[in-house]
Amino acid sequence: MRVFLKMTRLQFKMVLRNKGVMVSSIGLAVISMLVFGTVFGGDGSQPIGMGLVDLDKSVVSTQLTAALKNNPSLRVTESDQVGQLVDDLKNGKQAAVVVLEPGFGAKLGQAEAKVQLYIDTSDLIGAARSRGTVSAIFDSVSKQAAGFKDLIQVEEQSITVRQQRQIDLLTPGMLGMTLMFANMPIGIFLIGWRERGTLKRLSATPLKAWQLIGSQIVSQLALSFVQAAVILLIAVNLFEVRMEASWLGAISVFVVAGSFSLISLGYAIGNFVKKQQAGQSLVMMVSLPMMLLGGSYFVVEPPSFLKPLVEILPLTHLNRAFRQIMLNGATLDSLWLNLCVLLTFGIVLLVLSIRTFQWSK
Repeated sequence: MRVFLKMTRLQFKMVLRNKGVMVSSIGLAVISMLVFGTVFGGDGSQPIGMGLVDLDKSVVSTQLTAALKNNPSLRVTESDQVGQLVDDLKNGKQAAVVVLEPGFGAKLGQAEAKVQLYIDTSDLIGAARSRGTVSAIFDSVSKQAAGFKDLIQVEEQSITVRQQRQIDLLTPGMLGMTLMFANMPIGIFLIGWRERGTLKRLSATPLKAWQLIGSQIVSQLALSFVQAAVILLIAVNLFEVRMEASWLGAISVFVVAGSFSLISLGYAIGNFVKKQQAGQSLVMMVSLPMMLLGGSYFVVEPPSFLKPLVEILPLTHLNRAFRQIMLNGATLDSLWLNLCVLLTFGIVLLVLSIRTFQWSK
């Protein structure tokens, strides 16, 4: 144990003294958060682009048109061409299209008025905002037109609901991606030590393979916590990403479990590749597809033949866990499967790495 503790302290010093690793690792976290936060960190309160076609031209439809136009959360574009507005919706120029069909005003009193609402269901946030805003306006106008009174008096309580923005959805994925790029290169460092003869000299000491690997894991976990803290501090303070104190425990558990599994993957690469340049290429070949398939930037639905592979990738479960915690307030009880996959993946590869560890070429 004394040898392990000494090696752990040495690894801490090596990490701190390696300015290139510190700058690149922490710098990656900072740059990623600043770039994506600047691009996607808007407050989400921009008006919804909405196309409107009034085929009725009645007093009631005119009243509804005015209500839609006067709503500050909408940017209404009127047209008589339904097809053109629907094409604009498909091309991302509109978030929704409302079509008031002929006879809308006359049938409103009989609760038979028809409205066609076209929305982009791939934009979950925009679709929800469109439905909510349009439904509220329709309800208000229908009550005025029908001339009935509410039987139940409702006291309204104003509650501000924070819309999920792109930066809210991206932050968990960037956190997982940063941990991946920080920990998988440990295998490249291992190959470099073997090429330079550093490991061969260490083999002449009482140091065991598990002590070397364990000390590096501890130091890498410490670096991972620093990176995670940098990402979250920037997200919260600069881009107002929501963060609850009650989430920090679950996030910390997955920082440890995710980093551990990615470190073990890096070691597995380092043990089976002889050249540092080949190791760098292999790390990139593994990390880039894992980043895309694992949902670092957006949740993906892979083809059926790729699903088994995606479901065993550690980054898939790390990103899922972070998203569930930061978007839905999930607890560890509901994330046990993700945690088990990460720990199992890490333990299997770690045991394999220790048993196949080579001190020299």
